[in-house]
Amino acid sequence: MKVKKVSKRHKNSWRKFIDDSDVDGYFENKRLEERLGTPFELREDADLFKIDRKPVTQTPSCSSKNTSLKCLQALENTSAVPDPLIKRNKIRTKEQRQHPISKKKEEIRLRRGILKKKEITRLQKYFYKRVSCFEQKQKRRITVDKDIWSSDSVVKPKISKLKEWFNDTTHLHTIKNTSDLKIESNYVPQKTKTVISSFEIPHPGISYNPTFKDHLDLANSIVKKEIETQKKEKHLDRTTQKFYKQISIEKNEENWIKEMSEGLPFHNENECKNTYNEHSDNEDCYKAVNPAVNRQMKKTIKQRKKEQRLKRDELKRKELKDQRKKALDICRVKHIMKEIINEDSKAVNKSLRKRQNLSKKSEMPRRTGKNLFKEEDLNITQIPDLTGSLREIIPQGGVLRSKFINMQKRSLIEVTKPQFKNKKKKKKKYRLASHRPESK
Repeated sequence: MKVKKVSKRHKNSWRKFIDDSDVDGYFENKRLEERLGTPFELREDADLFKIDRKPVTQTPSCSSKNTSLKCLQALENTSAVPDPLIKRNKIRTKEQRQHPISKKKEEIRLRRGILKKKEITRLQKYFYKRVSCFEQKQKRRITVDKDIWSSDSVVKPKISKLKEWFNDTTHLHTIKNTSDLKIESNYVPQKTKTVISSFEIPHPGISYNPTFKDHLDLANSIVKKEIETQKKEKHLDRTTQKFYKQISIEKNEENWIKEMSEGLPFHNENECKNTYNEHSDNEDCYKAVNPAVNRQMKKTIKQRKKEQRLKRDELKRKELKDQRKKALDICRVKHIMKEIINEDSKAVNKSLRKRQNLSKKSEMPRRTGKNLFKEEDLNITQIPDLTGSLREIIPQGGVLRSKFINMQKRSLIEVTKPQFKNKKKKKKKYRLASHRPESK
C-alpha cells in the first residue's frame, strides 16, 4: 500500500491524522480491570479456588441478620473502582458520633429503668391522648332504657302507609326529606357478554410437524362436520322440494283454472247460456232462501215433555258416572301417585334442559347484525405436503384473520360480508344539432 503523505505542521493536523487506537485500547483495558478487578493471570490460587468443607448449619435468624434488605441491595456499590477522592468527608450518624463512654452510661440507665424528663413528658402526653379517645367513644354510645319489643310502646304509622289519604304531590313533598323516599331505577346489572376465550388453542394436528394420531383426529373431525352438513341439506330437500309432486306447466294451469272456478254454478259456455235464459224467464217470481215452515211440523206438548225427560235422565246418568269414577279413583291412589311423581320428574328434567340450553347459548356467538356467524372450516395439510420444516411448508390461514373471526365469534364486531363496488354504467353522450360544427 502506498503511504498517504499528510502535513503535520500544526497541532490540529497531528490530532487528525495520527492513529491512537492502541492508546485508547490500553486505557479501556485499564478501566475494565478497575471495574472487574485484577485479571485472572495475575490473581493468586486462594482467590480463584476454594477448598470444600462441611457446611456450617446456620439458623435462619442469623442469616437474615447478616443479609441486607432487597430494596436496598440496588443502592450498594459492587464495583471494584477505587474512590477518586482519597480524603472524602464521611458523614457519620448520631450513634457513630457518640462517645463510647456516653454509650455505656445510657445502656446502664436503661437497664435500671431511669427515664429522662423528655421521655416522661412524651409518655404522659401519649397516655392522656388515649384516655380522651376512650372517653369520647363511651359518650357516643346510646343508652336504651325502653323495651323495644314490649306491647306498650306505640309505633307511629309510616308515611308510605298513609299514601291513600294524601294526594301524589303532597305525598312526594312530605317524603322528600325522609328515609321512606325510594327512587326506582331502571338499572339492570350487565351480564358477561360471552364465555368464549379470547385466544382459542389450535388443534395439534394443524402444526407443521404433527404426530400421526393428531393428524388422524383432525381429519376425522373434519369428516364428521361434513357429514352433518350433508345430512342437514338432505333433510331440507326431503321436507321442501321432494315433499311436493312435480307437475308440468300445462297441468298446473289446468289445475289452477279448476280451483278458481270451483264455486261457480257452471263450467262450460252452454251451461252459462241455459242459466241465463232461466233467470230471464223467472224474473217476476219471488224465491226465499230458507225452506217454508208448515203448521203440521210443529212439536206437540207430549213430544216436548218427552224431550225434557230424556235430557234429565241423561244428566242423572252423567252424575252417577262421575260418582263411580270418584270411588274408583280411591283404589287408583298408587297409580295417581306414580303419575304425580312422573310429572314432577318431567318438570325437573325440563328445567335442567332449560339451564343447559342457556349455558349453551352463552357459549354460542350472539347475533349482532343481519348476518349469522359461521365457523370457518379447519385447514388440513395432506400427508405428502407435510415436509416437517417451516420453510418448505405451504402457509394456510393467518394470525390477523383468525383474530378477526374470533372477535366476531365473541360478538365484539358485527358479522359482515365482503362488499363489492357496483360498476356504474357508462353514460351515452349526445351532441345537439345546434351545437354540431358546421360542415364546409
